[in-house]
Amino acid sequence: MPQLDKGIIGIRQFTVIVILLTLGDSILILPSGIAGSSHQDAWIAGILGLVFGLVAVWIFSVMGGFYPGLSLIQYTPLIAGKWLGIVLNLSFLIYFGFIVVSVSWEIGDFITSVVMPETPIEVIELLFYGMMVFAARLGIGPIIRASEIFFPWVMLTLFVLIVMLIPQMQLNQIQPILEKGIKPILLGTLHAGSFPYMEIFAVLIILPHIKQSQEIRKNFLIGALLGGIALNMVLAQSIFVLGEYLTAHRFYSSFALAQRINIANFFQRLETIIAFLWIITTYVKTTLYFYVLNVGLAQFLKLKEYKMLTVPTSMICYALIFISIPNASFFNAVLAKVWAFYNITICMIIPLLLVGIYFIRNNKLKRSGGKTQG
Repeated sequence: MPQLDKGIIGIRQFTVIVILLTLGDSILILPSGIAGSSHQDAWIAGILGLVFGLVAVWIFSVMGGFYPGLSLIQYTPLIAGKWLGIVLNLSFLIYFGFIVVSVSWEIGDFITSVVMPETPIEVIELLFYGMMVFAARLGIGPIIRASEIFFPWVMLTLFVLIVMLIPQMQLNQIQPILEKGIKPILLGTLHAGSFPYMEIFAVLIILPHIKQSQEIRKNFLIGALLGGIALNMVLAQSIFVLGEYLTAHRFYSSFALAQRINIANFFQRLETIIAFLWIITTYVKTTLYFYVLNVGLAQFLKLKEYKMLTVPTSMICYALIFISIPNASFFNAVLAKVWAFYNITICMIIPLLLVGIYFIRNNKLKRSGGKTQG
């Protein structure tokens, strides 16, 4: 089946995009959510969440090997049947749209509340959507190459942040361990595993563009593992430096962490570092999700071109930011109480259902083939 975009992705570029998707918006807001559930044991929940997330990524890699050359939207009806396939594909597309809306709202809220408080959020979102539409229309190749250029700067920025805060780490901040039992850790694990790792799900749309398809599974897992290790380092450092209370009650806790940098009263207040890091990773994540939303929708509608959809879908997503997210309190409540379960439903339960149907049908075909030959 012909692809709507002829761009090619190298296996190293694929690993880079998985790392950046894992970091995404999680690098700034994940510590707050986990600390709110697991308190000083958030670092334990982060490690368990990494294991949980790698299981989800392994499932994605298994699905990606079912029909090489086809995207998620193209092979779902082949596995689930026409009508169930339509329902599942619609649920995937709605999910992609929700990610675009929610993550772009985060960027607007962060910039208007922390960086440029006097600028209307509508202006920030308009500029952001303009860049996003421009990138999506260029295609997957330029998006991936731009991400590859940003990647070393993101890693360098993250390294500087972690190293400069080592003198302020206080190990007693994680004590007492397991003070409130195992339940808060399990709740934190649910949040830590579903939020960053399951949202890598979108790459199932772009897998047909990867040249070395036989190496996808290994690099899928390597990218998620490396991104997860970086996230867990930031999470642990947030607890060690800020403590569980401040981490839980500062939504942008990583930004608060960067404000603590102070070396000899000279090298200090480097919060623009974490702002730079987060804006890049979030832009990459939102742009990729916007791209897969449009490509997936074009494949669903069996169109020959996806670029005609970018402007109307961006207008819808832009409007939904202000319709569906009235304020930060509402967003935080949804993130804490609903989003993990929504992620698990779309990115783990449905993929497991598809994997099960695929293997059951294959086994039936093999048995019927064996009987025919006999």
